[in-house]
Amino acid sequence: GDVYKRQDNRLMKGTSGKIFSTKAIWLYLLLTSVVLSLVGYWFQHNVFAGIFKSLYMPLLCVLLYVNWEGAITTHFYLIQLAFICAWIGDVLIAFSYIKITYLILGGCFFGGQHIAYIWANLRA
Repeated sequence: GDVYKRQDNRLMKGTSGKIFSTKAIWLYLLLTSVVLSLVGYWFQHNVFAGIFKSLYMPLLCVLLYVNWEGAITTHFYLIQLAFICAWIGDVLIAFSYIKITYLILGGCFFGGQHIAYIWANLRA
């Protein structure tokens, strides 16, 4: 049943007494990253926006891991691989102003991301 605990002079209802679950905290971090990157783009501060945009995929990897139910299968690993390829592609394209090779490599990683997604969906 439900457990009622008194903490900080408030009565909280829950099975563990936690205010936020681990899933909620990671989702909050992802949404915060999205909002802060949008604020950076709005104020035309590309470095600020780029830093927070580069956090999307690692946070999605953690969210997938935290929310995954059941056995860890090839499907799980392929989706994680797609997220990691997207993250590497984002980082490389962010530095494409230094060298055009980074743009090409970033595009290759985005291609790898799509291959991993297609493969994961075919195996599902």
